[in-house]
Amino acid sequence: MKIVFHEDFKRTDYATDGASVPGRMECIMDALVEEGRYDVISPELASSKDLSLAHSRTHIAGIAEDTRLFEMASLSAGGAILASEIAFKKEPAFACIRPPGHHASRNSSWGYCAFCNMGIALLKLRAEGLIRSAFVLDVDAHTGDGTIDVLSDWKDVMVLNPMAGNNKD
Repeated sequence: MKIVFHEDFKRTDYATDGASVPGRMECIMDALVEEGRYDVISPELASSKDLSLAHSRTHIAGIAEDTRLFEMASLSAGGAILASEIAFKKEPAFACIRPPGHHASRNSSWGYCAFCNMGIALLKLRAEGLIRSAFVLDVDAHTGDGTIDVLSDWKDVMVLNPMAGNNKD
């Protein structure tokens, strides 16, 4: 399995949320690396073109006003893209990325999310003609309203949020 991770994901200086505590990403990566069976691959920043697949120019510009957040969110989206490309090649992949993205819609975001990482990755695969349909399983306790919004124009996608009891199909 390939683990998509960048050392910058350990940073906590871009956010004020309770989940951005030192040691959180280290704990996850230490457990994975200890196994010794995984290749760790570093992502690149998602491009403006990639971000615009899911978000309005206004939203992207608003996030870009905070340079550190924009850089981290673009790197996180790039991590989701890389993991999706690996998975498309039928290789198992896990994206250990921050900040999260399921509360980032086309024009706004909340809940510590900036860009809809999953939505960007899926829309990129679709734009490249690699997929026609998708299934998203979101196991967070909160509905991934951003993912639902970003993918709402795509009729052949299903978003399941079993913990939140709110789904888009």
